[in-house]
Amino acid sequence: MLDVPVGPTDGSFRHYLYCDDDWSWSLTNRPDAMRYRRAGAETFALQDRLAMANIEHVFTFSQHLRAHMLSHYGLAPDRVTAVGCGMGSIVPYDGPKDYGNGRILFVAKHFFVEKGGTLLLDAFHLARQSMPGLQLTIVGDSRSRRFAEGRDGVEVLDHLSWDELQSLYRRASLLAQPMLNDPWGQVYVEALASRTPVLGLNRNGLPEIVQQGRHGFLVDAPEPNDIADALLSAMANPARLAAMGRSGQLHVVGQYSWDLVARRIASVDPALPQTYACTPNRAVSANR
Repeated sequence: MLDVPVGPTDGSFRHYLYCDDDWSWSLTNRPDAMRYRRAGAETFALQDRLAMANIEHVFTFSQHLRAHMLSHYGLAPDRVTAVGCGMGSIVPYDGPKDYGNGRILFVAKHFFVEKGGTLLLDAFHLARQSMPGLQLTIVGDSRSRRFAEGRDGVEVLDHLSWDELQSLYRRASLLAQPMLNDPWGQVYVEALASRTPVLGLNRNGLPEIVQQGRHGFLVDAPEPNDIADALLSAMANPARLAAMGRSGQLHVVGQYSWDLVARRIASVDPALPQTYACTPNRAVSANR
């Protein structure tokens, strides 16, 4: 539910929303969707609809979420703008890379299952039968270890410094992250900034980030066999990985920065970036 009044206001504040997801879209592929009773889910949806009526403008991470906002809530096109996101502390990498080293990376500090961890482990096991030199590094937490216990070719790392994580991005040939319901996926942007192509499910924000497969691999079904086939296809062609890494880095460096986000917001309301702080996934209010 949004942190916005659901009833009439006195006009003293304008309300803006910057988001990468919303409740109704999250239910599309949410693994725990069946845990919510129908009455509770309908209440959440109603609260969002009532709050949306009081939002002056919606800024989304992605074009796919913008399209959903227009169709689901019936918002006018001039009230919703896709502005992207920034890249955080990642430093684009221009050093040497060995795309034939067999290194695959998966990064999930929480929600291991939801971010595709168990799905990838099953797929990796299948792929390694055909390509024994593959290695999978999982960056997670202590709870992730139980999923990977006894799996050949798999290491689990936790409590890494940012420099250590950034080094893993740079050494990997591929980031494999078949996330079930992540609306955007900041790890994809971080990997591409490191010239590391990505592999994930053909849903939510990933097709937009990789420009429909130009900088990575999109898998239609969340099935281990399909993901294993995609892993083998990707890792069998180091030259293609290198080309995807180069094009992907150019794309994300040119499109995803907080300066660009601020300028895109300013094109809608020039006063907003100068006066208010926009927090991802939160509604923000501004005094007139």
